[in-house]
Amino acid sequence: MDSWPSTEWVQRCDEALRRSELTGDGLCVEHIIGTDDRAFRYHVSVDASGAHAGIGSADEPTVTFYQSHETAQAIRAGRLGAGEAVLLGRVDVRGDAAALVAHRATLRAVDAVMGAID
Repeated sequence: MDSWPSTEWVQRCDEALRRSELTGDGLCVEHIIGTDDRAFRYHVSVDASGAHAGIGSADEPTVTFYQSHETAQAIRAGRLGAGEAVLLGRVDVRGDAAALVAHRATLRAVDAVMGAID
């Protein structure tokens, strides 16, 4: 694995998501990894025009996940489930958390595409 998270990784995810032809009815998930002013921020959006990933904060995220780099690494490596991390208080979820349930099929599809990127 390269240095993660990185701008290059998000760019590869963006390319893969755009090729996937995945569409949806409007979901934007923002990830903030780190707890200081050097936190890494990226977002993933899926709407009727397609899916993409971008560096930085989203203009209007549906939901935002705040987590430490250690927690994000554990989730990525499969040592900690995302839901478990939320329940343990290791991930702070802000925004419309109910949208995660409503868009679970879209989120699974995004995970499948992004999970293949290393």
